[in-house]
Amino acid sequence: MGLLIFPDTKSRMFTAFRATAIGLGAVILAVLLYGFSLLLTDGGEQYLALILHTLFLGVVLAAGTWGTYGIIRERTRKEHPENACQPPAVSDPGTKDGE
Repeated sequence: MGLLIFPDTKSRMFTAFRATAIGLGAVILAVLLYGFSLLLTDGGEQYLALILHTLFLGVVLAAGTWGTYGIIRERTRKEHPENACQPPAVSDPGTKDGE
């Protein structure tokens, strides 16, 4: 929906990016809760390994998210210069060209 609704490239890229990040974050949280609950009830090294591998995956995904965010900001800054927020200069109304 965001790809159709939002007008500029930055908003569209963030929409697709956020949906993926939220989905992956929810899956990681679910796996951590599952592994932790089974570690407490059954014990066993395989659940500890599951938790550690999931935490490592979360760190890798967070680093990728941070890198992708930086790339998106850099590329959209090139499209829209920083001075674009300032209003255009207004010429002096008392003078005319050639006078």
